Amino acid sequence: MKKLSTLVLAGAGAMLMAQSAQATLAYSNGDMLLGFRSASGSSNLEVDLGSITQILNIAGTGQILSFSSKFTSADITAGVGTAGSGTLNNAIWSVSAAVNLAGQVSGAAKNTLWLTSARGINSADINTQTTPWTTGSTTAQGNTVSPVLTIGGGFAAASGNAGSSTAAVIANGANSYADTIGANGDFGTFQGNIENTLGSTFVSGGSVARSDYYSLTPNGASTYLGYFELSQAGALSFVAVPESGTFAASIGAGLMALALMRAHRKSLAAS
Repeated sequence: MKKLSTLVLAGAGAMLMAQSAQATLAYSNGDMLLGFRSASGSSNLEVDLGSITQILNIAGTGQILSFSSKFTSADITAGVGTAGSGTLNNAIWSVSAAVNLAGQVSGAAKNTLWLTSARGINSADINTQTTPWTTGSTTAQGNTVSPVLTIGGGFAAASGNAGSSTAAVIANGANSYADTIGANGDFGTFQGNIENTLGSTFVSGGSVARSDYYSLTPNGASTYLGYFELSQAGALSFVAVPESGTFAASIGAGLMALALMRAHRKSLAAS
């Protein structure tokens, strides 16, 4: 009897350990979802980067946010390794966020979208902003909001990879990133492809990958927020591009300082 009790307790302990290893995932409308997939893989990696307010709060400041703590190289290997031998080679990725009610994100209207647009990989395009997405009506944008939130729901129902609370490896199928965004990377309804496709030599290549990020307010403006940058090692960051006025002020201050320095040197030379 004592031996049986010991076995039961050991089994219960093993079950608790297994459950603790599978971290619970949380998703809220307005969270940014990073999705990785491959054209030939059977699974995808989905990462909750946190609320879009992180980016909205630094808009126009030139600050940089790092998201490296949200996922690991092991997550990449598990999620898209079948396409790139455990690396990001041949991976396809995007970042999306949405709300379907006003107030879910402070100041955001119903059916507001935040979507990426991939830059080219050559030396000229990687430093050039893409053409902004155009906005639509509340109803039209709702057709894209719905699948974005569907991916979020699928993510919340999954288990974290290797105990992660922000990253999940999800098999292709209903509600997965790969199946919901579709082969064309447009959710089946959006005006264009929001994904960034990495080449077969991305990891050994000399360039990072960049995707611009736009805020789309229904019946309103398309606002450029900055860009995501993905390194060959899988480190993801966001650069909040300074407003044009900030650039102008910086340049003006620099030119004034230069003029004062030159005038000071001339006065010293004359004396």
